[in-house]
Order: sequence, then structure tokens, then C-alpha cells
Amino acid sequence: MNYNLIKIENQDDPLNQASDNFISTKNMPDYSSSHWQKIIDSTYAYNTARFCVIGEDNQIHGTSLIYYCPKTGKAFTPRFGLCADNQDVFNILAKAIKDFSTEHQFKDVLITSGHDPFQSEKPHWHKKNIFIPLEYETQEKLWDAVPKKTKNMVRKAEKNGITIRISHNALESFYPLYQSHMLSKQLKIKPRMYFEKLQNEMKEKLVYVEARHNGEIAGYMIFLNNAHNASYLYNVCEHSAARDGANNLMMWNAFCYFYEQNKKFIELGESSENSPVYNFKKRLTKEPRIEDIFYVQLLQSQQRSLSEKIIGKLHAFQMKVLPYMPEAMQTHILLKEDSIGRVI
Repeated sequence: MNYNLIKIENQDDPLNQASDNFISTKNMPDYSSSHWQKIIDSTYAYNTARFCVIGEDNQIHGTSLIYYCPKTGKAFTPRFGLCADNQDVFNILAKAIKDFSTEHQFKDVLITSGHDPFQSEKPHWHKKNIFIPLEYETQEKLWDAVPKKTKNMVRKAEKNGITIRISHNALESFYPLYQSHMLSKQLKIKPRMYFEKLQNEMKEKLVYVEARHNGEIAGYMIFLNNAHNASYLYNVCEHSAARDGANNLMMWNAFCYFYEQNKKFIELGESSENSPVYNFKKRLTKEPRIEDIFYVQLLQSQQRSLSEKIIGKLHAFQMKVLPYMPEAMQTHILLKEDSIGRVI
């Protein structure tokens, strides 16, 4: 089949919608959709570009979204950012991203094709992503697929009076808890504006699972309701509530919620194999789907300049002394850290 590559303009609503619909037919998380493009455009100092490939049958056979920082010369696709029907379409999209990056003099370009293992001559590798299947005949069978230890933690949470509420708008109570949690872990903090844009753009697709412990809000899990699946985005939980099983209870309630909506699976995101987070996700079901996410380094700078090396050393020193800084300064630095490199 012959194919045509098209760079999608932001204002081209029909083509953007058609590309979004294509992602839905592939049964993939929609991180390369026009919705995420708007969120990136409005939150970060990145520019974005979106491409699609149309066949001679006048149907879309692939789409991709990249975001890039002209100042640093780095470009990325989101997770599942390049979605293609076959190797030929993958090659067309990868070449389009490379040509676009060369034209704009980008030095580092990283793309990911999700769990489709397309071939590339460029350096490539994979990470693990865990999927929770939801296609069971009954909710009882879904419960049967939960391991015994996880069931016990769910029961423990219920016994300790932890209650769950599901909503689509909980930003005001979520964000202070999130910021405090990320600060305590010394992890990158996403700005409040990001969650505001996420909530405004996704609306009812955004799902907050709220846990209350002794009547007080103790934790949240955030999910995104895609066409045929759901994506796990964020989790924060106070230590005492987590010890009493709040995370397990929140996740079990998410299983039930998306099961009732006839979703095929919940995508839990990439994790380092055998890390505590990876093992927690893996223990959520007896039948986890563990699949690879494939990464390709399309372009990579051969060597760093002297100024880049100096900046790198200063950054390493800053992160080393971060725990000893005032809390406000730590927050400022961790917010800035989120705007560097991959953001989605």
C-alpha cells in the first residue's frame, strides 16, 4: 500500500479527531492524542508536533506526537507516543520525526512505540509495563484473580474503617497531599497548572479514587478512562493509611469501577523490574500481563560541551544538598526538575 505523511495542524479538528479515533481502534493508552498535546502545550515550555500517515484507502494507519524544547535541543514522544499499523508506517513516522528534528537542529530525540516491537537500526531497548486484565465473566471471578495476600490487605483496609469515594474533580484536596508526598520522597513535582489542564481537558475521563482514614482524606489514585482501557496516572497515600491497606483498597475499587464500564484492562505504567513499585503492581492480580515498551534513540549528541558538563556537575551537587535546603526552596527545585526531560 502507498502512504502519505501529513503534519497535523493544531486547528485541523477533523484530522486530529480521526487520529484520536485511530488510537482508540488500536486499544492503546492515548498519550499521543490531541488532548495530551493541548496539555503539554499549555503547561510546559515545550513545543509540540503531531503527524499521521494516511493510506491509499483514505484511512489513517499511524500517528505520533512529539514535544521538544528548542533551548535544550531535546525531543521526546510520550509513552505509547508512536502508534502504527505495521513496520512500513513505523518507518515513515520515525523518519518524519528524525527529519523534523534535524531541520530544527535537535541533538537528542527519544521515541517509544508502546508494546509493538518495530525494528530500528538506531539504539533501542525496552522497559516493562504491567497491565491488569478486566475481562472476566463476573466481578466474583475478577476477585478470584486477586492474590490471597492482596485480598487480605483489602479486607484489612475495610476493617480499619478506610472508605472509598470516586469522583471526577478532586484537585483542591488532591494537590496539597500530592505536593507534600512528592516533597517527602524528594521526587519531581508536577505544577498545579498541569493537573488543572488535565482536569479541564479530560473532564469525566479523569477518575479520582479517594481514600479516607478515620474520616480524613488519606490518599488518592488518579486514572484516565480511555476508549477501551484505563491508565493509572498517580498515587499518593499517607503512611499510616498505606500500612492499613489503603492502596490495595483504592486499586480494588478502581478494578470494580472500570470493570463495570466494560474496560478491557488497566495499564499501570512502566516500572523498573523487581522494584518495590513493580512488585506491588505485579501482586495485584494472579494474571498480570507484563509487556515491553520499546524505546528508540533516533538522535543522540555525541559529546557534551564544556558548559553542559559544568551544568551537569552543578545539578548533581544541587540534588545532593537538596534535603538540607529550606522546604520552599526544595519545592521550587523539584517543580523545576519536572520541566526537564520527559514530562509525559
